[in-house]
Amino acid sequence: MNTKDVRNTKGNQTGVDLEAKLPKDFIDFTLQSVSAKYDFEKIKQTFPDALEVSEDVLNTKLAEFTICNQCKVFRGKYEMQFIVSIIEMILQDSSNAKKYIKEKIKFTFGEKLSNDQAISIFSVYAETPETLHNYLTQVSS
Repeated sequence: MNTKDVRNTKGNQTGVDLEAKLPKDFIDFTLQSVSAKYDFEKIKQTFPDALEVSEDVLNTKLAEFTICNQCKVFRGKYEMQFIVSIIEMILQDSSNAKKYIKEKIKFTFGEKLSNDQAISIFSVYAETPETLHNYLTQVSS
């Protein structure tokens, strides 16, 4: 049983607070690659108050994450943080190295874009699925 399972079934707190953002220095990503920069010991050191989970349980959960429907399982705020970082890298590449984007993109977010600001900006382009339209029609009838 993992910590989220313990929290959900027993009501215990996990001792891990990821509300704001993922821990720095756990993932290294560029426009070329994404790689993990953590191991079981680093997780334990970073979250000393966390409920204890074995390395086998962690590895099982990592394997589950590789085969699950990630867009339904992963937290959207972390995906948004990743997308904003990738967009910033693309903008920087278009201004400097031009390795991926040959022409300079004349766009800037200004200061560092927060998840809330990104949601506000990108929500204009979101599509509403037909199933949501149907659900809202049924509920409002």
